[in-house]
Amino acid sequence: DDSKTTPAQVRDPKLPTLWIVGDSTLNSNAPLRGWGQDLAQFFDLTKINVVNRAIGGRSSRTFQYEGRWDKVLAELKKGDFVLIQFGHNDARRDDPARYAPADGRYAQLLDRFVNEARARGAQVVLATPLARRWFDDAGALRDTHGAYPQAMRTVAERLHVPLLELHDASRVLLQHL
Repeated sequence: DDSKTTPAQVRDPKLPTLWIVGDSTLNSNAPLRGWGQDLAQFFDLTKINVVNRAIGGRSSRTFQYEGRWDKVLAELKKGDFVLIQFGHNDARRDDPARYAPADGRYAQLLDRFVNEARARGAQVVLATPLARRWFDDAGALRDTHGAYPQAMRTVAERLHVPLLELHDASRVLLQHL
């Protein structure tokens, strides 16, 4: 039912907007399906827009480099909210276009996103990346994100930004399942 999926465009410009920014784990473009796809159904859409600009395969670096962040900034207004989750593709050392070291370019871009959104009067929420469903032969969940969840936590703490701790919560859930 497409009426319940989170759109990529603002429905009512007079309302505040929750912007979803990130990679495929938030994506709402078929055939990919992320947790951001159905987020709008949890809000009263007569009071807030929920707009999903997440896109599969993007890192914080490519989201910025491709001008996707600038497009969000161009529409961002005072009273809006921005939910940001990256980390899945930032660790791709084999792909220089996407690679952003956790304690380097990744953290710098998160700082930039937070500061630029705040400069426009928006509130930001950061989210650690979801764990991947990769298990070793003994059935233990592998840590595939390395330093990226902690880098997100550090930026959130340093800049006093609310944090959704999805990495640890999803690890616990996946290991349980």
